[in-house]
Amino acid sequence: MLKRLQDPDFKKANQIASHKSMLKRLQDPDFKNANQVASRKSMLKRLQDPDFKKANKVASVKNRLKRMENPVFKKTYQFQNVRNMRKRRLSSDNLCQNVSTKKKTPYSIWSQGLSEKCYWCHRLRFPSSVNQCNSDIFNRLGMLIPSDAKSTVTICTSCLPHIKKTKVPPLYIGNGYELNSVPSSVTQIK
Repeated sequence: MLKRLQDPDFKKANQIASHKSMLKRLQDPDFKNANQVASRKSMLKRLQDPDFKKANKVASVKNRLKRMENPVFKKTYQFQNVRNMRKRRLSSDNLCQNVSTKKKTPYSIWSQGLSEKCYWCHRLRFPSSVNQCNSDIFNRLGMLIPSDAKSTVTICTSCLPHIKKTKVPPLYIGNGYELNSVPSSVTQIK
């Protein structure tokens, strides 16, 4: 047997026969499905090993850096990255407008006081730091429009970037960050 395996013609014929046999088995849907399941299980088991995981990450970075040396791949990669970033963000066309339309001077900002309340975090804000947004922003986030929401909702500049990325703001009152009611004497300070 060893003598035959050392013969290059026999070795080549054996490889071809093995390849044909594998292709024939992969055409069988039951074998193909079982092979895919076994492959996934094996990969998940290997990924739980911290050494393999680290080696896999290092190899992935090396491979990407090697591919980035190719100018065609680099340009394609950058283009796809920009396109994916744009997909993740909500388009802001006619979505939000700043509440304060007056020219911002220090006195005009402070004279209006903390008069605007953000719909998401319920914090009081100056008019210059909130935006009026269409209530269809709830649809874009995959949330039901609350019954108390009007055609436009007030969103502060802290919550808006998260909403544009289609993420729920971290200080959203639904996450348990609701504050106690603010006394009217505080809201009337000018």
